[in-house]
Amino acid sequence: MIWYCIAAPAVLLIAGILLLTVSPKSREAFFGYRTRRSVRSDATWSFANKLCGKLMLAAGAIQLVFLLAAYFLFPALGDAIGWLMVGSSIVLILAVILWVEFRLTNDFYAHGEPKKK
Repeated sequence: MIWYCIAAPAVLLIAGILLLTVSPKSREAFFGYRTRRSVRSDATWSFANKLCGKLMLAAGAIQLVFLLAAYFLFPALGDAIGWLMVGSSIVLILAVILWVEFRLTNDFYAHGEPKKK
């Protein structure tokens, strides 16, 4: 039962590792964090992919810890743990997207130039 529950945090961990280690250099790459704000310039593209990778890696690690704790502390929950992992994955992915977009808005001008701090 625990093996299919691990799929949700594993996806976040793998995505985070890929974005950090094999970060796409080009905005035309096959994968990457691709939104209207992130593709405005090379600076926004690089920033968004690195930040998204860090956040997804952290989210996957935190989710894995909670999964293992729930599995061993509350074994009676059974299949509910799997649904909790899927639901929390959706919430975490949305939180990552919102945070990256917030940072892109605050750290870069509309044309993609970094704001001086």
